[in-house]
Amino acid sequence: RTVSTICGCEPPVGSCNLCPEGQNITDPDRMVPFVEDWYGFVPTCELWDGMMNGMQDGSPECTAQRLHSQFCGCSYFEFDRNLWSILCRTSGTISLLASLTLLVYIARDPKKRSNTYHQIVLAVASSDIVSSIWFVLADIPLPEYATVDGELVAENAGFCTAQGFFIQLGFSAMFFNVSLTLFYMLSIAQGWTPSRIQRGRKFLLGVPITVGLVLAFAGIPFYQSI
Repeated sequence: RTVSTICGCEPPVGSCNLCPEGQNITDPDRMVPFVEDWYGFVPTCELWDGMMNGMQDGSPECTAQRLHSQFCGCSYFEFDRNLWSILCRTSGTISLLASLTLLVYIARDPKKRSNTYHQIVLAVASSDIVSSIWFVLADIPLPEYATVDGELVAENAGFCTAQGFFIQLGFSAMFFNVSLTLFYMLSIAQGWTPSRIQRGRKFLLGVPITVGLVLAFAGIPFYQSI
């Protein structure tokens, strides 16, 4: 009875649906491989929706699965997918141009390039450029699935994983901002001289990129299921 709705039965009162109220699944026959770990097999969008009828609407399980409902044509955030892509590309392009401008401004001046403060700012801009490029691509890297020798495989899974990796790597900008805060504290509040700060540069620059790389590599097994 849990999946009886796919045969035309009415869903239980207060049950969970894949799409928010008033929306329909646009691709009911599409296979959904990333929920295999949840159910033990690869369902279609229609069957996935039916199985979610066994959950209570508003429950944590229902909400968590609805976050992936765009895969079947739903719009969880009440945004059209094309509009969502436009927003990603627009914000990504603005961020990319601003960071490129900052990078060129610093990189063309040898004096600024050798200054610890400007090196940290350069690292922030470079990290933002990395993630902004992939935000501009928006939904282009989303994998398309096909059946090969009876098995469902993602045709461009590597492209999707690369997008997840570099967007996560771009979050290194947050850690470089921490270094920038430390720079202000040491130079203003603690009165450190430029030469003393220079000696600690390897920590201000090395720790953020190390943490960023560790987190980016750690997420590789999960990027396709997000």
